[in-house]
Amino acid sequence: GSPRSGTRWIQAMVAAHPETVSTVELTMFPYYLSPWIKRWTKEKNNIDNGGAVKGLPHLLSREDFDELCGDLLEKSYCRLLERNPKANVILEKTPENAFHVELINYFVPQSKFIHIIRDGRDVACSMRNAARKLGHQTESISLAARTWRDYVYAARRASRFQGRYIE
Repeated sequence: GSPRSGTRWIQAMVAAHPETVSTVELTMFPYYLSPWIKRWTKEKNNIDNGGAVKGLPHLLSREDFDELCGDLLEKSYCRLLERNPKANVILEKTPENAFHVELINYFVPQSKFIHIIRDGRDVACSMRNAARKLGHQTESISLAARTWRDYVYAARRASRFQGRYIE
């Protein structure tokens, strides 16, 4: 869900299950894997178009690079599972994951998506209040509304993964 939509609340409820391990925001997809893959792809396209040979694409194939990314993800998830050896579910709450559902599906094809949608008007007001009280989000109602819309549309792309998406 979008920021200020109750993602932390639903995370707390699901994480209370004894076979679940959770972390607040691991940010693996939006801040680690996605930027790395974008960089690898940009450098590979540059090489393929006769540009300078630099970066990992001249050393690693895309398959090798994806394997490296998968290893990082697996190691991170294993560390998380060490916190609860009884867990067979990892719950990862990062609102920005909404923009990376295809990447999540690629690396974790058994993943499931829980999409919480709060009334956009309430979200916009909450964002404005968070900006005033906490110093983050936005005081602009129109920007908050656009943010909410962008997150909702992005997260709904996961609905194409039949049986693995719920609102």
